[in-house]
Amino acid sequence: MERGWLWRRTLQSGQVGETMQKGLSGQRLVTLFLAGMVLFNFPLLSLFDRAAPTLGGVPLLYVYVFLVWAILVGGMALMIERGGR
Repeated sequence: MERGWLWRRTLQSGQVGETMQKGLSGQRLVTLFLAGMVLFNFPLLSLFDRAAPTLGGVPLLYVYVFLVWAILVGGMALMIERGGR
């Protein structure tokens, strides 16, 4: 009996929608984390670890690491600011 009462009260207050939005936001953050794990993994890093190629005098590996890091931080900021929308 208590569970039914609590469930009805939760539905009336709109907390179910908020919980689902928080869950979706959490799932997106986990996906972003996993993408970061893949992008910073050895096989992809080894593609950019070459002695000769540079971009403006900066080794390509450093450019790759910085760009991936910036994209991940920007994506995380957007997801957190936007919430579950």
